[in-house]
Amino acid sequence: MTTVNVQELIGRTAIDSNGEKIGKIEQIYLDNETGQPNWVAVSTGLLGRNSNFAPMHNAKSSGDDVVLGVTKQQVADAPVLEDDGHLDPHQEETLYEYYSGYTGDRYKAQTESGDPDTES
Repeated sequence: MTTVNVQELIGRTAIDSNGEKIGKIEQIYLDNETGQPNWVAVSTGLLGRNSNFAPMHNAKSSGDDVVLGVTKQQVADAPVLEDDGHLDPHQEETLYEYYSGYTGDRYKAQTESGDPDTES
């Protein structure tokens, strides 16, 4: 996905890797250095009252939906962080550590380096 179309993703439905609906995309978090989408905040739970973070790694558009590379349960079990438009390095490290087992070596390597990217 390119930076140009990132804002168009807000409001779309996030689908998990098994085809299950996760919720509506509320916010996209970009890497400060590259400008590429790194995390997505998705409204989840009863009536979309919760907001959970999921990685954009391996995400792809499918019609009006965005298919994420993780499952609905993984997103539901993710650490609860405030969706305020910015992730500080500690929050991002928490997400990298949680998702490292689900998304491959890229997240694990960044977590182990102690130098995770930050978003805005």
